[in-house]
Amino acid sequence: MRERPLPQNQEAEEQVLGSLLLFEKINECRYWHDFIQPSYFYHSKHKALFEVITKCLDEEKCPNIVALSDFIDQEMMQLVMKLTGSVVSRSMIKQNLKALKETAVKRKCILEGNRLQDDMFRPDWKTSIDQTINQLMELQADADISEARDTQKKLVRMIEEQEPELQQVSLGFLPFDSMKLYRKQVMTIGARPAVGKTALALSCIRRQIKQGMTIGIGITESPAEELLRRMCCAEAGISYDSVMDKFSGCTQTEIESFCQFAEYLKKNSARIHVFDKQEFGGKVSGLNRCIKETGVSFDCFYVDYLQDLKPPRHLMQSEERIVISYNIDRLGDMAEENDCAVVVLSQLNRSSAGTNTMPSYKRLKGSGKIEEKSHIIMMIHDPNALDKRNKTKEVQERIVYTEKTRITRPFKGCLAFRGKGTEFLGIYSPIEYETQDEIKKNRQYKN
Repeated sequence: MRERPLPQNQEAEEQVLGSLLLFEKINECRYWHDFIQPSYFYHSKHKALFEVITKCLDEEKCPNIVALSDFIDQEMMQLVMKLTGSVVSRSMIKQNLKALKETAVKRKCILEGNRLQDDMFRPDWKTSIDQTINQLMELQADADISEARDTQKKLVRMIEEQEPELQQVSLGFLPFDSMKLYRKQVMTIGARPAVGKTALALSCIRRQIKQGMTIGIGITESPAEELLRRMCCAEAGISYDSVMDKFSGCTQTEIESFCQFAEYLKKNSARIHVFDKQEFGGKVSGLNRCIKETGVSFDCFYVDYLQDLKPPRHLMQSEERIVISYNIDRLGDMAEENDCAVVVLSQLNRSSAGTNTMPSYKRLKGSGKIEEKSHIIMMIHDPNALDKRNKTKEVQERIVYTEKTRITRPFKGCLAFRGKGTEFLGIYSPIEYETQDEIKKNRQYKN
């Protein structure tokens, strides 16, 4: 069964790529490009060319033959010349995109089933998984995606029956637990700069420590002491700047709360280990070495942040995209090897700057490999980022949502942000959440 080819549609792949190459206006090309994901392409050459097209668009270049010549070799150029003869109408592009999405879903279901079969805990599970995979393989000749979805739901139910035997890692906030992050898995948190990635991670860490979990943190931007101080600020509900100014403007109760949590972290130092860039050298191999040297079994390990990790020596002159792909691969290996969940913080690329649209994980730097290796991708959005008055508000709103989970379970939530990068007050469901005024009054209402 495993030797049978996976679902694919080479003709649709060629026609979609050929059309992208001949658009004269960059906005029109970007419009169709944003409907496509790298996973839609089965053939590696087509996927590689799509990544090059993405890079051109990121640099505000229309991906024509002249622009692509700066990024591809002679063999790839021959493929480009071939594809330019595969242009179709816009209505056909839409049909081809639907076909590619269908085959990608079927392919993903089959690969997920194969992976699960390799990790089965009970022998009798293999028969059921085999039947599910066989059914998906038979869908290769069909165009009815609803049947593939029904079969995928059946596979999901089988996974959920097994979940009590798997080791789930709580992220501290109850709504996040529905995403089901497990040991040996990678989760990516992405956002624009200064939206609250680190603040969200620290809020999760504080709650995880109180639950008795052992947490590791690899931080590239600041010293370990600063990170721990920020956690104490969040616990006390005071800004980081006031602490650095000798607790200026803080009440006695807030100061005592800060000191009590600092003492709590000191007493429970065995449950939180922070490695700064100087300690682990800024490389994934250094993080792995630090984990081994501590001899601690971590429940969850945070990396802040992916794009700032250094490449190994043989990739020093490589493009950033290649370095990111290498590092996310190694972080996945680190999760497997050390039997812990790894949470990676990631930045959006430059092309998303200056806008306030809901960010997509496709705009993350190195999004192709991030999508492949991450079991969960969580995005954070500031809906009021362009409102200058919002910057001065004590309580701000953030939107958190997932675009990919191992078990497809879409989730959207609203969260509140207090102070200058200090604390998330709470994570709420999309039905029940608190507005800025309601947070202060500690009341909830239904939207």
